[in-house]
Amino acid sequence: MNFLHTLGDMLERYVGADATRPPNNVDRDYDEVTQKAPGRSVAEGIADAFRSDQTPPFANMVADLFSKADPQQKATLLNGLIAAAGPALLAALSREPRLGSIINRVKDGGSVTPQQAEQVSVDEVQQIASTAKDEDPSVVERVSQFWADQPQLFKTLGAAALTVILAGIAKRKNIM
Repeated sequence: MNFLHTLGDMLERYVGADATRPPNNVDRDYDEVTQKAPGRSVAEGIADAFRSDQTPPFANMVADLFSKADPQQKATLLNGLIAAAGPALLAALSREPRLGSIINRVKDGGSVTPQQAEQVSVDEVQQIASTAKDEDPSVVERVSQFWADQPQLFKTLGAAALTVILAGIAKRKNIM
């Protein structure tokens, strides 16, 4: 059965929803949707939250999620951001003493390890995310796909972000 048919009535509440006044059951609704909806639909909703003027800027949200992630999640996220940021970011970050060895490792074809990711500050992640988005706006979709695979962690951003995600999924129901 199509997930939209199953969840249609619930998602209708989110069409045009105002994130400043989320529905009472947004946490429960988010759990239900992320368990039943295709990952692509969840990722598109997360991308909507990252771009919304009803939520903090992309870089802030990514940094907040990074702060709550486990070491492996942090490493995967950093590798994706650094890959998207391109040479300009790599050059700038290689001048940062704490990040130089990480960046050099990535430049040499390696990747950030979970242990290295633990050494990166939330402020540095915010800088990396901001630059990555400036260099390649499609990084929002790639990061959204990553978080779609980690839906419980995204709940830590609060009801407004969840409302925007569900509204995004609801508005696309006619194209799925």
